[in-house]
Amino acid sequence: MVRKPPCDFDLRMTPKRVVDVFLPECALDDLNEGETLEDLVRRRNSCFSDGFVYDDSQDRIHYNIRIIPSPQTLELEQDLAEKPEPAVKQDGPLDTDVIMPDVEELVELVQDVEMKEKDNTIADAEMVSIEEGVHATCDCDPAGGKKQRVSSPSPPPPPEPLMKPDSAPELTDEMLQENQDKLNADSSNEVIAQNGPNKVLLEDLATLRGTEWLSDPVVDNYLHLIRQRSTIEGQRKIYSFYSTFYSLLSSAKGLDKTTDTTDHDIFVYELIFFPVCVGHHWRLITVEPRKKVISAYNSSTDFKDLQICKNIQRFMVSEEKKQTKLRGEGDASSDAVEWELNFVKDLPQQKNGSDCGVFTLQYAEYLSRNQPQFDFEQIHMPYYRQRIMFEIISSRLLL
Repeated sequence: MVRKPPCDFDLRMTPKRVVDVFLPECALDDLNEGETLEDLVRRRNSCFSDGFVYDDSQDRIHYNIRIIPSPQTLELEQDLAEKPEPAVKQDGPLDTDVIMPDVEELVELVQDVEMKEKDNTIADAEMVSIEEGVHATCDCDPAGGKKQRVSSPSPPPPPEPLMKPDSAPELTDEMLQENQDKLNADSSNEVIAQNGPNKVLLEDLATLRGTEWLSDPVVDNYLHLIRQRSTIEGQRKIYSFYSTFYSLLSSAKGLDKTTDTTDHDIFVYELIFFPVCVGHHWRLITVEPRKKVISAYNSSTDFKDLQICKNIQRFMVSEEKKQTKLRGEGDASSDAVEWELNFVKDLPQQKNGSDCGVFTLQYAEYLSRNQPQFDFEQIHMPYYRQRIMFEIISSRLLL
């Protein structure tokens, strides 16, 4: 138990020079052995709150003493109510008597309160040590002013560990710190990375935090990294269109504006990615030119991809004819019916309305490594957001 120092007395002078003394119970700590309450008041009269020292020599002043119980003492009120309160009457030269409680009774009461406080775990918890971060101050200071306990700010809770699939690489503390350092850049227009023709600004990188929707530059930069990795010997040959391509393809003039591949034969690739954002929702459309298969990978069954696949099918038929002519092989006889449309089932599905872009990029990353068995799910999205962020910043994939 931490004792409080003796508190100031509250004295109120009456016209008959009988002083009413309201004595806080904590002042009993200053009571000497064999000393009465009146002796204590006389000895401590220099501590009166109004600063006036009363002259009580020759018994010219009588003290009407009242003990102000502490909250702990009030808890014992019911037990004490059954006992008659001992009182001592003292005759004096004035008409008013001084009522004084028995000192031994009060001391015994205080001791009982102390024992109860030792067993009170709640009271103990409030008196936390300085080593635990709380600086406790006394309720009263020598000047009589009331002090408040001041607690230091609690440290922020540690971040929750990132859950990842067993096949995914670990993210080190250094990687996560590098991500945070980039996010703390001064200007939202600062260029963070540029993988391919599109720049990733700070405001784009910030869309990888929390549950933000991924921006086009983030999607395009990540797919460009996948495309770069495919140039390594032994890797699956990948081509990826930029996110704006489908918007151009599905516009009013459609095929007339899709000049991206005029001088580039996309049919030499094993797999082609079309990142498509329609209705504020990302999905991945893939094309296997040699097999003439168009597949839709969607993380939400609430969105349909039939019309999107038909538009891409129409583009592939047109592109095949164009490339065949450029190769000097005459006119191609390709027709839309030769292209199979495949809407992939049993895919990992998002559980919110914001992680469609992350799912789309992970579909592409797994397929680029010829890993059709997706072992990720919604709980892994915070990990993948941090990982994609680091891979874009460092311009390299971890796998």
